[in-house]
Amino acid sequence: SRIYVLGFSNGGMMAYRFAAERPNMLAGAAALAASCGGRASDKDPVWHVPTPEKPLPILIMHGMNDADVPFEGGKSPRRGGDRTYWSVEKSVGLWVKADGCPPEAEEKSLYEGAVRVRSWKPCDADTEVVLYMINGWAHDWPGPYFTSKLSETHPLKDFDAARIIRDFF
Repeated sequence: SRIYVLGFSNGGMMAYRFAAERPNMLAGAAALAASCGGRASDKDPVWHVPTPEKPLPILIMHGMNDADVPFEGGKSPRRGGDRTYWSVEKSVGLWVKADGCPPEAEEKSLYEGAVRVRSWKPCDADTEVVLYMINGWAHDWPGPYFTSKLSETHPLKDFDAARIIRDFF
């Protein structure tokens, strides 16, 4: 009765799509370092996940320095090619609208300002949309495998996305 979907990068795009197409099967979703739409090339049509049929709680997490799926959208500086991605703002906007959230978010700063969190709530059906923006973070899972290796004084030392997502779910 409590099924969730979670994905990172291409898996995050899959999580977005599954959540949009099958919200009745889920209690919530999370997508990291992903986009809800874009174009495979300049010659291809724009693709995007469909508008979800019902509100669904969703947590989105993205590094501000992601060079694979850029926070601001557009072409990937690291991968090159013609593929483009929607910006995080546009992807979040799809969920804010679909969940019937207020247009203005509450924002707070965590981890000595290294993480900004925007929350849109209350939304329809008691849902919310939450965005974690991680300053200085690239296209890596923001968890202990990487964050435990940071210096003791780094604000993201031991940051654990999995724990945050579990608590959200």
